Amino acid sequence: IGIQLFTNTRAITNLIHDSGSMGVIVYFLILSCAIVMLFPTPILKIFSGTFFGFSVGFLINFLASMLGGLLAFFIGRYFFKDIVSKLINKNKITKEIEKSIEKEGFKLSFLIRLSPIIPDEWLNYTLSISPISTKNFILSNCSSIIYSLIYAYYGAILGRVILTQKGLMD
Repeated sequence: IGIQLFTNTRAITNLIHDSGSMGVIVYFLILSCAIVMLFPTPILKIFSGTFFGFSVGFLINFLASMLGGLLAFFIGRYFFKDIVSKLINKNKITKEIEKSIEKEGFKLSFLIRLSPIIPDEWLNYTLSISPISTKNFILSNCSSIIYSLIYAYYGAILGRVILTQKGLMD
């Protein structure tokens, strides 16, 4: 995906500029679905800053992290609890996290989100089978603002470099 995005920047840039606000909405929905489907999303989050700029890229990243995380949380909690439990019990780190969350739910889930040890996409499902409340999950998911800022910033800088080299930006 990354190679395609780099080699086809002119076509992608034209597509995004021609699509207007619809392009933002579609990208937001794609990113939210990618989070739910456990795709590694950092490259998509970086490219949101590349193609939409820092401010819009940041909003896309943050809102998609919130929506995708909440959907994954509900899906894990209400539809696939048994499957998620089996997967988590196979992984020693996630198993320990689940036990620890019972004692210090909000604080621990907030701090774990800041660590790159477990990807956010997997953490949403891990937290879905823990005793953490939906309110605490949403509040801890707000820590994704930090990575949303970082990815959008890197993407915006990357976009300026790539688009300037390709002659698409003055």
